[in-house]
Amino acid sequence: MRTRISGGVAGEERRFSPLCRLPTRRACNYRHGIVEKNMEFKGATLLYTLAGVMTTFAGFSALLLTIRSAAGARLSLLDRYLARTVMTYIFVLTAAALLPALLALYNIQEQWIWRGAGVLFALPMLSLQVTYPLRRRKAVGKGPPAAIFAVLVVLGSV
Repeated sequence: MRTRISGGVAGEERRFSPLCRLPTRRACNYRHGIVEKNMEFKGATLLYTLAGVMTTFAGFSALLLTIRSAAGARLSLLDRYLARTVMTYIFVLTAAALLPALLALYNIQEQWIWRGAGVLFALPMLSLQVTYPLRRRKAVGKGPPAAIFAVLVVLGSV
């Protein structure tokens, strides 16, 4: 079996088999005793999909606000604040969806990946939830209605 250093990641090595002309083909690897380590964890595909959907939603939300203001509708302070809040929440959620994949790169055990990602997500999200009434009062001049407070802050923090 011949070995060649690839031009990819520093120190990465690709193995070529004389029987299999393509690098690192799974069938060739099993046949020739080369073991490939899988870095994926359970639920990775779902989290990647959620991150993509959330980023797309953020882009369309920004586009909609731009079109709305271009059409002549004036954005109120509440509109601007809610748009900024939604964008902040979306990007925090997107980062949280990608966090387990980031932790998996460091060869952390799967149970600790989920625990660590949960804590690292909960702290900023909880701070956003708890400070929502204060931030809204500062931006708009009055706090959220009781129904919004109950749903967004109380239920969202649980």
